[in-house]
Amino acid sequence: MSSADDQTTTSSELRADIRRLGDLLGETLVRQEGPELLDLVERVRRLTREDGEAAAELLRGTELETAAKLVRAFSTYFHLANVTEQVHRGRELRARRAAEGGLIA
Repeated sequence: MSSADDQTTTSSELRADIRRLGDLLGETLVRQEGPELLDLVERVRRLTREDGEAAAELLRGTELETAAKLVRAFSTYFHLANVTEQVHRGRELRARRAAEGGLIA
């Protein structure tokens, strides 16, 4: 397997893990806050990709309490994604050190 194949596999594994954690976060949001918050999160995600002005308008009209929950949901997602990326990077470094030897070698 080439280095490019390794990177593609690692990338797809990383994306799958992030997707899995995102799904778990969505289930948690529904359990703790109700499906309305998850619907809002998904609507904001979609609008930010498709129509920034519509996303801004939606956010302008959001109540403060709901906006705080929305911010928490997005910050939790990005925190989970960053931790997942760090774990994957650590695995890659460990595998490379095992194959090539450590820094002292």
